[in-house]
Amino acid sequence: MTKVEKITELKKEIINLIYTNFEELVQNPFGNYAIQHAFDVYLKDCVKLFEKVVEKIIQYSNQKFSSNVVEKCISIGSAVTEISLYRHSNSISLGNEKKICKRDFKE
Repeated sequence: MTKVEKITELKKEIINLIYTNFEELVQNPFGNYAIQHAFDVYLKDCVKLFEKVVEKIIQYSNQKFSSNVVEKCISIGSAVTEISLYRHSNSISLGNEKKICKRDFKE
């Protein structure tokens, strides 16, 4: 992936392939590394991948391999992650327990 960093068409194709196969990759022992590497190399182009993580952030946080991707999103993409979380989370369901709402967070 690093070698095609400056070739826009290939970069878009790689990101689209990751996006298309996201569910399989994020939960795979090796696929999660591909997603993390894409964040490292193509950070500015990975907003739609961040949004995929945010859609199921609670589920991914509880799984062994996908939790690595969640941690990567938090560590390198704090601004993008915050925007995506804000956009996504009028409320995030925590299973049968409770809902977290924007108003629950104090700035």
